[in-house]
Amino acid sequence: SWCEIDIERCVGCEVCVHIPGKKTNPYDLKVCPWDAIEMVATEEVAVAVAEMGGPPEYVQENWDRLVDTAQHLAELKAAK
Repeated sequence: SWCEIDIERCVGCEVCVHIPGKKTNPYDLKVCPWDAIEMVATEEVAVAVAEMGGPPEYVQENWDRLVDTAQHLAELKAAK
């Protein structure tokens, strides 16, 4: 999974709660009391990043780094 921290909602309290899963699951569930963390399944990362957008010039300049990397992660996960 992948998480995005919403910097407009994050108050910087560092009270993020890490809930470990099974030992076979390498990911922690991150929970924020202010709902500033959004978890996205690996298979859906590329779509989430593409939809998230940002300043148009930033997205245009960094498209490959943002979406292509996320798409690669999703493909790796799907190949398992």
